[in-house]
Amino acid sequence: MPRLGLSSCYNIIKKHGGWINVHSEVGVGSTFTFYIPVKKGEQANMVEISPSHPGTGSILIMDDEETIRIALVSLLEVLGYTAVASADGTEALEKYKAAKATGKGFDLVILDITVPGGQGGIETVQKILNINPSARVIVTSGYATDPVMANFKDYGFAAILPKPFNPEKLQTVLGSVLSAQG
Repeated sequence: MPRLGLSSCYNIIKKHGGWINVHSEVGVGSTFTFYIPVKKGEQANMVEISPSHPGTGSILIMDDEETIRIALVSLLEVLGYTAVASADGTEALEKYKAAKATGKGFDLVILDITVPGGQGGIETVQKILNINPSARVIVTSGYATDPVMANFKDYGFAAILPKPFNPEKLQTVLGSVLSAQG
């Protein structure tokens, strides 16, 4: 996945009349805060999430990017779901097996295709389907041209969720897959 370096971010933000604030502590880490002003004469578009039909159920997500895992777990919880996150396919399989062993299991799984240096969604979906052939698994990726996204059913996925997606799209795809389950 392409990433922007700090100098590229700085140039983009500067061109838009914004600025960057950095707070850093040795041994703790750094926090970068980006400020970009709203265009004059326009109001900022604030996204308010209030699902008309709150979801129910337990969802396992797997994504190698921590910020995406945190944001997706929070979003799913706002939408009414219980969410558990994992960083790669190996961890996802451990959590899937542990939940199944307790008799609770997951109603749905969302897997990222690509996990650099780890087990990604293609290998993981097959292992989940070997454990539970009726598992409902959604594939997600920022690579819209990936052949898996075009032929997701051939790989065992029930649906696709191209990145980036908004809460409404997430809710629509989840509702569609979960309603087909019953």
